Amino acid sequence: MMNMNHCDREVIVEEKEIDKISNLPKDIFNEIFKDMSIRELTKMCVLSKKWKYFSAMMKNVKELTLNNYNHNPYTLPFDIFSCSTLKYLDVINCIVNLPYSTTLFPNLHELNLEFITFNPTIANHVLNIPLLSTLTFTFCDGLHFLNIFPPKIEFLTIHESHEIRADFFDNFSDIRVLCMVIFLEESGNYEQGRFITWSRLLCLGPNLTRLALSNACIRLLGAEIIPKSFPSKLHHLEHVKLRVEIGDLNQVSGVFSLIGSSPSLLSLEMD
Repeated sequence: MMNMNHCDREVIVEEKEIDKISNLPKDIFNEIFKDMSIRELTKMCVLSKKWKYFSAMMKNVKELTLNNYNHNPYTLPFDIFSCSTLKYLDVINCIVNLPYSTTLFPNLHELNLEFITFNPTIANHVLNIPLLSTLTFTFCDGLHFLNIFPPKIEFLTIHESHEIRADFFDNFSDIRVLCMVIFLEESGNYEQGRFITWSRLLCLGPNLTRLALSNACIRLLGAEIIPKSFPSKLHHLEHVKLRVEIGDLNQVSGVFSLIGSSPSLLSLEMD
């Protein structure tokens, strides 16, 4: 970068010169910003690239929504995953390159991801969220690059999010409510045995109380020889909502076996 001083002498600043403001320790950042309002913090963040997301990372931030209205997805910075106080996070239209860490968001309870691409060019992402209870994927891609460890997860929604492999569900044994929607035209992209089956779903979800599935999901779940009733019972399942193709015998067989394996079923809605 070049500039001219008042004596008309050229001053050259090397690009690699240390930015002293940006490289201040975080404890000094905290001391500078601790008494500022969110409005003041936002104004201050334009002074340094490293401060760009600092207002979101400040202590006591509990809810954060990041909505990228631009047509092109935005790559989230690493710092967005360093806020330990967040309880609610909603991210829309971004590319996520998650850092490698044993614990991300130690206090996060709800995570909503919409139009998110998990970058397939690097190794599997790991999300370890010990207190997470609600997780929603909407129009997300690359879920097979994501490993999630939510020991307290209760509500899982997967809406038009693809490339889901059977082992994706391995860490969701405590789930209470499951909703999965996949378009029929997308179901053909799954190779034989890659999607979860009825039998495995029932083994992984012994605590299910509510279940909602699209017909494409039911078709993929039926990629096995379906018994009259499954060996695993869903003793807590009370409410089921299904979209079924009546002319598809595999789908119908799967539904009847599900009913036979749900002794506590109170309501069944099919369309």
